[in-house]
Amino acid sequence: VSSNGILRGIVTDNDMTKRVVAAGLDPDSTSISEVMTRNPRTVAVDDQAMDALCMMLENHFRHLPVLSGSGATSGVLDIAKCLHDAMSKMDKAEKANSEHLQNIASQIQGTGGGRGVNVKALLSALGDKLSPTLESVLSSCKVSTPTVDMDTVVLEAAKMMAETRKACIV
Repeated sequence: VSSNGILRGIVTDNDMTKRVVAAGLDPDSTSISEVMTRNPRTVAVDDQAMDALCMMLENHFRHLPVLSGSGATSGVLDIAKCLHDAMSKMDKAEKANSEHLQNIASQIQGTGGGRGVNVKALLSALGDKLSPTLESVLSSCKVSTPTVDMDTVVLEAAKMMAETRKACIV
């Protein structure tokens, strides 16, 4: 990231393997700027989580940077975490939908055919449960993504990735 937090690139464990080790580069003297993916595809914090997941699946990304409205890096999505969270949210949504449908049915029965039922509010509540924003996904993980300067040598970045048990850095 730049000094003002703007994303410049991303380096993953795959990059370390393919662009450094397999290429025979010296990790102690190779800078991140030489092996990073510059200007990676990104999503915004207010984008829908399912849209980000689809982008990751369609483009075979395992990591996807998430940017704030100002363009600063808010976090990085990990495909494994996204899939796990999506399945968990679908389970919760299924249970919530069942409860909501029971509530709707009782409201309709109790109001004489549906008068007084705020359908828009109910659909909006269901929609939020079925398609969370990336802001809600990122806030639930409470995990920071390590950042490095582009002049950082690969060996130092690899050590940071190992110490923080992260598969990518920005």
